Amino acid sequence: MRQALDEARELEAQGRVREAIAAYQAAVSFDPDNVGALLGLGSLLRQSGEAAAARAKLERAAQLAGNDYRVWCELGLARADAGDLAGAREALAQCLALNRDFAQGHLFLAQIDLTAGAVNEAIDSARRAVANSPRIIDAHLLLGMAYVAAGRLNDAEAAFRKGLELAPGHPGLLLNLGTAARERGAPDEAELWFRRAVSADRTSLPAAQALAQVLIDTARHGDALRVLEDVRLPQGDVPAGLLLLVGEALEGLGRSREAEGAYRAAVQRQPTLEEGWCNLFELVRRGGGHAGAREIAQGALCALPRSAEIRALHAAAFFDSADADGGLAALEDALREGIHSARLYTLLGGALRVRNRPGEALAALDRALALAPRDGAALAEAALARHTIGETDAGLTLARQAIEAAPDGPAGFLALGAILLDRHAWPEARDVFTRARNLAPTIADAAAGLARALLGLGDVEAAAERCREALALDPRHPEANRVYTELAMLRTRP
Repeated sequence: MRQALDEARELEAQGRVREAIAAYQAAVSFDPDNVGALLGLGSLLRQSGEAAAARAKLERAAQLAGNDYRVWCELGLARADAGDLAGAREALAQCLALNRDFAQGHLFLAQIDLTAGAVNEAIDSARRAVANSPRIIDAHLLLGMAYVAAGRLNDAEAAFRKGLELAPGHPGLLLNLGTAARERGAPDEAELWFRRAVSADRTSLPAAQALAQVLIDTARHGDALRVLEDVRLPQGDVPAGLLLLVGEALEGLGRSREAEGAYRAAVQRQPTLEEGWCNLFELVRRGGGHAGAREIAQGALCALPRSAEIRALHAAAFFDSADADGGLAALEDALREGIHSARLYTLLGGALRVRNRPGEALAALDRALALAPRDGAALAEAALARHTIGETDAGLTLARQAIEAAPDGPAGFLALGAILLDRHAWPEARDVFTRARNLAPTIADAAAGLARALLGLGDVEAAAERCREALALDPRHPEANRVYTELAMLRTRP
């Protein structure tokens, strides 16, 4: 028996995992109650991803050797791998009751607490790990991550920097310093940390993705694409998250067809990738492919039926196809199923407003703003609803609040412009719609509203140019067609 156990441990030390597992299994077959063999076998099975088998062996070891803190530690990790976080915490607490100075036990407990969302408990456990063994780099890393989760960014950066003193090129510490800097609104500093993380480990996908995201957010799409192309991936499938960022970079470069291919590959790789479905839908939608967008929305709905964002996307596909009844039914179905979000209520409010049901529209928009008081789209739609019932001053106030809440989005400008057009405030409407068109050049509403304002100012040629632009984007656009008709009548006058 001792010879079999010694052979298993030697194989394990040499990194010959499968052979070591076989040797430990032989030792357990010879003596089913040998704690050393059960512990060694359970540990290797856990590291090989066989959580259920590992847990069974380690549960037996804990029954036989309840005073061995190592057994309880391994059992805690096995329970965590099996998704039993409460059981994992119980086992690790027992481990630490037997050995309070076991730094790795405190570290593992901190990991479990952080995963379970028990942030303050995670901080306490990570601090004990650091106190017991200040040279464990992962203890500083985890302490910083727990501080980030608690919103204590200064404490987090201090913990990460302490770890860097021990390991100046540690990619995980560099990456998390970048994350902390980004969280406190310092994107330039975040970019520097992410670049250092990428340089420290060319195989680090999280570092490459974080750097690429910063570059995409600052419209440096070509640089982002190069970063993603340079990452050294192991053999196998390209991760869905990487494909998503590649799509965003390609889209930013105007390479829409390639971007669409990247998004499709991302959702095929990971059907539950909500952002991938949304990006794919919006890309196809902006290209005017309403039938294709509706097909994408249906695929997203099958993959993520409980996602509020996907249910809103599904409803929008009906509205884009001029199926108002279908869109309204899709929204009502989602709400009836207990799926609620500010966007769902905003879409519902807009649909009811267009159908001349202002009271119901305002009730839906009140729900949207209760969920998200600073949501630009909800404020903009509420502005139009208030204007519809004659409360124009309230509508103007809400529209300006929408612009303040989302200055980089067109919704507030479009709402304000529409109200100004009704008041024949042509110069201000022209300026507002110009802003909207600059923000969203592919939205027909902006070009059509600008055409109307220019026509009101008597600039017929400019109005005709913007009208043609709006109709090229959406041949059925009501306002663009009205302006077109008025321009045609002007041309027929003697």
